[in-house]
Amino acid sequence: MVRLTLILFFFVIGRVATVQAQELYLDRDLSVLKVSGTSTLHDWSVNATNYNVVTTFEDPSDVTTLKDLQVTVESNGLKSGKKGMEKSMYKALKSSLFPTINFQLQEVVSFSKKDNTRFTLQCDGYLTIASVKKPVSLSLQVETDTNGIWLSGEKPLKMTDYDIKPPKALLGAVKAGNEVKVSFKVRMEKQP
Repeated sequence: MVRLTLILFFFVIGRVATVQAQELYLDRDLSVLKVSGTSTLHDWSVNATNYNVVTTFEDPSDVTTLKDLQVTVESNGLKSGKKGMEKSMYKALKSSLFPTINFQLQEVVSFSKKDNTRFTLQCDGYLTIASVKKPVSLSLQVETDTNGIWLSGEKPLKMTDYDIKPPKALLGAVKAGNEVKVSFKVRMEKQP
């Protein structure tokens, strides 16, 4: 009986060891992360040019086993192509004191399967902007293929929830709206 128990124990340990967690890495050339909003003059958007996304899955063949998702965006890496707008944005984000914006997954709450390659994961996590950390819920659209996954989605936010005053320009004549939308479509692949 003891021998059978030991054999089963080592079989289970060996089986667990063969399914290892796997990190997937960001393919910057195929990925897009942007923030868009409104102002009293016109709509605007900025693209993240310096950011990183790291995902880890308990079972690499099952996207519902997502155990870690970290997103780090350099505040000064948000670019609009308009120097004045960028300067106002960096000031509002307090980027000299808080150079990064971070999202950290807390848990996958639920998932639904659309077909064999497409899933929706409902996730809870924490978003930190300008040192203000808030819980957020996020709906991740996941599409899988043999080399990796696509993650996409969008999340509306209010600047004032993170103690950010919507930027102004031209002595207050132009003011950004409080609501912004973060949208992304990122490519995550196995390390070559």
